[in-house]
Amino acid sequence: MAISRDLTGIFKVILGQGWRIEQTAKNHFRCYSPDGKHIVTTGGTLSDHRAIANIKANLRRYGALLGMPKLDCAKPILRNGRRVCPVPKKRWHKGR
Repeated sequence: MAISRDLTGIFKVILGQGWRIEQTAKNHFRCYSPDGKHIVTTGGTLSDHRAIANIKANLRRYGALLGMPKLDCAKPILRNGRRVCPVPKKRWHKGR
């Protein structure tokens, strides 16, 4: 069976990050994290419109860096391990 372009692109990215990928006998893929603690299993064929998003979410959950959002601010800061754009708090005033 042919692998979709989206899945091939994801595999290229995570292979570059040190992940290891094995194909099973029944056309599934096992993705092993670089630290060896986590395994993400994916289907070889995409069954629905959410399949790629779910695969990316599972890989991100265990440390893969996929599709990080681009920030428009000059100096992003880290908050709880995530990049966020510092935005001043809005002060809401009651009408006079």
